Amino acid sequence: GTPETYIQIGVCRGTHDVEGGTPAYQSDSGWCFSCHNGNLLHFDTGSKYSRRLPRIGDLVGLQVDMDLRSLQMFVNGEPQGVMVDGLPGTLYFVVDG
Repeated sequence: GTPETYIQIGVCRGTHDVEGGTPAYQSDSGWCFSCHNGNLLHFDTGSKYSRRLPRIGDLVGLQVDMDLRSLQMFVNGEPQGVMVDGLPGTLYFVVDG
């Protein structure tokens, strides 16, 4: 079944207005993994990404490779593949719920 959580984790540009009330995944400045459905969320659009949805008790990890400008997620240490490449130079970790 679908997890009962709507938490998104990922990265956003340094220019994202975190106090403006718009979640990073709803803007063009954020790239997030949805723990609810395993999608990549960017600019309020979802695309299928993860082979495995996290469950209660699972560990979700995030790897940003600044040399390759890529983002990858892990569920319990299992890599889910590159989620995004071609990321901008300055990024910040973000959690939206």
